[in-house]
Amino acid sequence: MAIDAIYRCAVVSDASAGVRGLARHHVVLLVLAIAGLVADRLIPEASVTDELAVLETVATVALATDDRSIAVLPFADLSQSQDQQYFTDGLSEELLNLLVRVDDLRVASRTSSFAFRGSTLGIPEISKALNVGHILEGSVRKDGDRIRITVQLIEAATENLDAYEMYLIARELFINRDQLPESIRLFRKAVELDPNFARAWAGLGAVEVIIDEWVGSDGVDHQQLAKKAAEKALSLDPESSTR
Repeated sequence: MAIDAIYRCAVVSDASAGVRGLARHHVVLLVLAIAGLVADRLIPEASVTDELAVLETVATVALATDDRSIAVLPFADLSQSQDQQYFTDGLSEELLNLLVRVDDLRVASRTSSFAFRGSTLGIPEISKALNVGHILEGSVRKDGDRIRITVQLIEAATENLDAYEMYLIARELFINRDQLPESIRLFRKAVELDPNFARAWAGLGAVEVIIDEWVGSDGVDHQQLAKKAAEKALSLDPESSTR
């Protein structure tokens, strides 16, 4: 039995380049850990991994951001014969059960998460319904004696990874009061890429409020721009912030 683990996308969890790379590294490890977990179930004599190793890897990824909550959606069965749902459900449930054991991590229940099987809703809508900050989803494709597992860990604030990365870099520049004009440019780019990204709108408003004080006036009414950005953020999410 051959098992392929595929890493399709990583959501960064901090604005510094080093931590962004580390987050991607951990998601790769997560995919490999899942593959190992599957191997243990299918090929017990292989001893590829153990539950504690998987748990440690998943925890590192899931606790990487401020919003420590996650839902595991039922993995999709992409096998040609569509006869692997028992296997995909079992894999999803096993991951969920491991995540429940992680301290300080809130995990949506199986009943709630599995209710979105086959849903046409986007990740932001599902995360809002489940009240979680992260979604773990994936798929399994079985072809003969080969199993291919694809996993995605998604930060639920936006489905647009480029917008999220712009947001994180802009937030870091804002927090450090370093290069505030660049922070504004990146926040604006984030909301251009995803106009419904409430936290990016909130961040843009926060920078607009202080830029005159820190950088000096450039003739632009930044206070009015701040008000408009804040109103947009609140219209999208009454609890939005630059967390």
